[in-house]
Parts: sequence; C-alpha cells; structure tokens
Amino acid sequence: MDWNDAPGLRSEMLCGGAAPTGVVEADLALIAAVVHGLCDRDGFPTPEWVAAHSLAVPVTMSGQPADSEWGQWVVSQAPAVCSEHGVYFEADMLSAI
Repeated sequence: MDWNDAPGLRSEMLCGGAAPTGVVEADLALIAAVVHGLCDRDGFPTPEWVAAHSLAVPVTMSGQPADSEWGQWVVSQAPAVCSEHGVYFEADMLSAI
C-alpha cells in the first residue's frame, strides 16, 4: 500500500517478480490487475506472474458483475490493463495505493 509514498522501494515491493502465495485465484487476479496498472502507469516492467491471472467472468474490484449498470461505469473508468485480468477498478484508485 506504499507504492505512491515510497517510490524508492517499488522494485522491492514487486517481490522479485514472484506471485503472492496462499491467495485464492479471484484475489490473485485482482492483485495482478492492480500490479499491472501500477507498473504500466509508472513505467516498471510487469512481473511475469501477472499475465497468468485473470477471471473468466469479468467483475469490478467490489465484486459486482462488469456487465451490471455499475460495472459498465467502472469499466469505462478503468485502466486498459484491467481487461487482461477481468477485474476492473477506476483508474484514480491507483492514486490511493
């Protein structure tokens, strides 16, 4: 949660490119989408594990279906990388991390 507050530690925060362990796939897809969004926004290479995690049925970060009325709005505000993971959140959410 310190990505924006500690830019000098970003490489360390990426954990050497290893995926978090002990996490269910739905949460791993969400984490992958956020990591991908942050890396893309700030010019960091995206860890290889990120590409392997996505959901078959797209949802918003809050768990609402992406095709719901709320979900469609979130999708319209989301970074482009979210589509690769099937997890959507508003782009300005990355400013809070």
